[in-house]
Amino acid sequence: MSGNESRQKTVRIPRKMVEAVERFLDTEGAKEMGFDSKADVVTAAVRELLIKYEYYWNAGSRGKKNRTLGRRA
Repeated sequence: MSGNESRQKTVRIPRKMVEAVERFLDTEGAKEMGFDSKADVVTAAVRELLIKYEYYWNAGSRGKKNRTLGRRA
């Protein structure tokens, strides 16, 4: 990566979806799954979709626990 590149990018999603994510984060279930932020939830959701359709196969968590939406371990 060059000095100008970031490991993260900004993506816009509809406001109502953000509000739904915020409501989800206020639940015990979200806390139990280890979600701390909107970015955590969105990243997990996108990862799950990309793995399902085989566009993302490097599912390593780089030291973080592997969180999956909709399923409890």
